[in-house]
Amino acid sequence: MTFRLISRLIKTSDNFITNNIINKTLSIILMIYIIFIIPNMLNYSDRCTYNIILMFNNCIFKLLIYLLIGYIAQSNIQLSIFMTIALIISFNAIIKYEFNQNLINILIKDQINKKELEIKKINKETSNKQILKEPSKESSKEQSIKESSNKQSSKNLFNNFETYNNDNINNFSYLE
Repeated sequence: MTFRLISRLIKTSDNFITNNIINKTLSIILMIYIIFIIPNMLNYSDRCTYNIILMFNNCIFKLLIYLLIGYIAQSNIQLSIFMTIALIISFNAIIKYEFNQNLINILIKDQINKKELEIKKINKETSNKQILKEPSKESSKEQSIKESSNKQSSKNLFNNFETYNNDNINNFSYLE
């Protein structure tokens, strides 16, 4: 019983494939698919693109398409060639899309890594500046103490010099 059903299905499909009107229609549909749909196939929403990629990467889908092309090639070689070209171009478009997405992801990660390195570098520089500033506050107190002592000592030196000069002038007053 099932054998008769399968043989009827095969005869019907052979009549369907050998019909000229159906062949021309399928050829035109495949041409439209190749020309208009494939180039824009992955430009739809992300969810639609994701589903198309999943479908074409599915082994069962590929196997069914290959079997269909092989089956059609027995009776109509022109249609099977069109289907093969459409399949190859579809795979090519998907591979290009996946390559571009991977390249974009790599470039984005590279930019993120560069930004992180810049941020780390800036943070390191600011931390180094803060470390340098903090002791300088303490050393500024020490420096101010040193400067004040230097000023005192310079005043003392100046005063000593002045008194020395005054003494010397007084000592040499007899020359006048």
